[in-house]
Amino acid sequence: MQKYSVAQFIKEFGSERACVEYIARTRWPEGIPCPNCEDRTEHYLIESRKCYECKECGTQTYPTKDTIFFKSRTPLTVWFYVVFQMAKTRTGVSAKQIERETGVTYKTAWKMCQKVRAALAEGTFEAMEGTVEVDEVYMGSRKPRRKGQRKRGRGTVTGTMPKVPIVGIVERGKDGMPTRVRARVTPNVKRETVLPFIEETVAEGSRVYTDEFNIYSPLPELGYRHDFVRHKVKQYATEVVDEETGEVHNVHTNAIEGFWSQVKGGVLNVHRGVSPKYLQRYVDEFAFRYSNAKADTPMFLAMLSHIACAGSPSATLP
Repeated sequence: MQKYSVAQFIKEFGSERACVEYIARTRWPEGIPCPNCEDRTEHYLIESRKCYECKECGTQTYPTKDTIFFKSRTPLTVWFYVVFQMAKTRTGVSAKQIERETGVTYKTAWKMCQKVRAALAEGTFEAMEGTVEVDEVYMGSRKPRRKGQRKRGRGTVTGTMPKVPIVGIVERGKDGMPTRVRARVTPNVKRETVLPFIEETVAEGSRVYTDEFNIYSPLPELGYRHDFVRHKVKQYATEVVDEETGEVHNVHTNAIEGFWSQVKGGVLNVHRGVSPKYLQRYVDEFAFRYSNAKADTPMFLAMLSHIACAGSPSATLP
C-alpha cells in the first residue's frame, strides 16, 4: 500500500474548497446529477455555501448531503484530518489525541470519531469463498477489579466479570494470504448465533478452518468442508490432504488471530477500553483497515472515498 504523508495531505486538502471538490468528484465521477433537469449538467461551486449550482436551472446540490459531514459546524479540513489520523496506524487514534491536535472539544472529537467508524461499516457484502478462518475473541476491561477475577478464553463469557464475544471470519486468497475480514459483536457464542453469521458471510462449499470448539461441528451438514486445529493440545497448524484432488491444505487460524491482536491492541492500549454499546463501531474500523491493507490506494484515501459515498443513494441517477 502506498504511503500518504502529512505534506500530501496539506497540499491536497488544505482548504474547504479542496475538500468539497473531492467529495463531489468522488460521489459523482461522471458529473453532478441535477434533480430538476434529470440529467448530469454543468455545475459551478458556491464556495460560501459548500454547494454546486446547476448552470441550466439554478438548482443547488450539496455534496455533503447524506454523509457524516452534512450540516456540521466543524470545518471539512478538520473532518478530513480526523480521517487522516485514524488511517495512519493499524490501532487507530484516540479521541483525546484528536482533541489535542485539532483544538475541538473532547465531546466533538469523540462524536466525530464515532461517526467516521459508523460510516466505515460495510454496505453490500460479497460472500467469502474458497478458504476462510473462523474464531471468536472476548473483549472487556484491561484489568480485573479484584484479585483472582481474570479468566481466559470462553470462561470470560460467564465469569465474574463477563466479557463481550466477537466472532470473526477471515478470507484467504489463492496464495493463502488473508484478503479481508468480517467481524460481529454477538450476545453469545452459541450455535444458533454463530452458524447463521457464517452462512450469510461464507459461500456454500467453501473450506472453513476453526479450532475444536464444538459449536462448529454442524458445518459439514451446512455444506462446508470443515477442518480444525486442537488448541487445547497446543496444535496450532496441521496439514490435510483433499481426497478428491490430492491437494495439501494448511489448516490454522493464524490470520484471524492476527486480526484479533490488532483489535485488542487498539481497544485496550489506544482507547483504554470500549463500552459494549459502541464496540461494533470499533470492530468495523479495524475490519476496514485490515481488509484494505494490501490495496494500491493509500489507506487514508480508501477511508475517505468510502465515507464520502457511504449512505449516499443520490450519488447515482436512477
